[in-house]
Amino acid sequence: MDPSVGFALYQLPGQGAAKKKKVPDKAPDLKKLMEEQRAKTTEVMYICGNCGEEVSLKAADNVRCRYCGHRILYKKRTTQGMMYEAR
Repeated sequence: MDPSVGFALYQLPGQGAAKKKKVPDKAPDLKKLMEEQRAKTTEVMYICGNCGEEVSLKAADNVRCRYCGHRILYKKRTTQGMMYEAR
């Protein structure tokens, strides 16, 4: 057996990667998904502790009343009933 034949069968570590299938780029899909999630962010209603006005805030908004500038806000209660199972 010729020694050069055995060397031809050996692949260097970087050579095998070029022959593999290329994985499709999913970055545009992720960017689109992130934009959709940002658009879907719901506003939560709060009540100002100073003036009593209802203030709607998103996750990225500053915690401050838009009417008087007070920073203490109380979360408005939901109208949906909740049931818990206690043991």
